[in-house]
Amino acid sequence: MVDTAGDVEWAALEEILQYTDLLLYDIKHVDDNRHQAGTGARNTRSLQNAERLAALGCPFAVRVPLIPGFNADQESLEGIAAFVAKLRSAHYLEIVPYHRLGQPKYAGLGRSDEMWSQAPLDREHLHASAQILASANLPIRIA
Repeated sequence: MVDTAGDVEWAALEEILQYTDLLLYDIKHVDDNRHQAGTGARNTRSLQNAERLAALGCPFAVRVPLIPGFNADQESLEGIAAFVAKLRSAHYLEIVPYHRLGQPKYAGLGRSDEMWSQAPLDREHLHASAQILASANLPIRIA
């Protein structure tokens, strides 16, 4: 099993497929501008690689790190669901809720965690998000 956001050259991803039973594939946002603003990286290659994996029939699970103020709104989730619905070899969609467990790591690295004041999403918001993402026609899991 490989956990990836797929932002690698296709040849590198293709190389590991022969050794991989399942890819855990993060999709953080489908809007390239918002993805770049939130992560510092474009998402074009990641989304293209997801489409290529699906076209080959490679088994993978889509993971959506659900982050308040970034992708936890209805419009963003609807965009993700529409994209994921096209990925026919995806087995399930997993919501990974934002949490504060990384704060000590940031402190240890001498870096500030810009999200530290962000409250984790409540159960109601998680279930509402799951309902929106269910339009992708995949089983939904909440991590």
